[in-house]
Amino acid sequence: MWPLNYKLAIEADERYLRVTAKGTYGFGRTRRLIHAIRESSDRHQLRHVLVDLSSVVGIPPDIDRFEIGEHLAQVFGSTHTLAIIGRKESVNRLAETVAQNRGMALRVFFTEQEALSWLLPAANPKSRLASGGGPRIDPDGRS
Repeated sequence: MWPLNYKLAIEADERYLRVTAKGTYGFGRTRRLIHAIRESSDRHQLRHVLVDLSSVVGIPPDIDRFEIGEHLAQVFGSTHTLAIIGRKESVNRLAETVAQNRGMALRVFFTEQEALSWLLPAANPKSRLASGGGPRIDPDGRS
């Protein structure tokens, strides 16, 4: 018998919500996970979310990826930013592209460091400068 849900660990700090899921991939489970993340995000009043799916095994079919991308955009819209940590062998970026095309700030990464650098750019000055934030200095040394 398949488990009904993923095993979840949810942690909140002042900057972001961290959700870690473990288990075997399932379409219904993933839809329920999306709603659990939104509810927890609302409860903690956090709009930046790190979702670690590196312990979820299984490869979703492309139709699931498409529908999950649509569902993510419907549930989170443009109000949240999600960084997802995935397994290289199960990522093809379809859900990411679908969600982004519908206005959602979402990216998939393979390491927590990369995900947090993107999710919390203010915590990483190099990331801020690379993304266009912070002071600009021209070649003559003027700001």
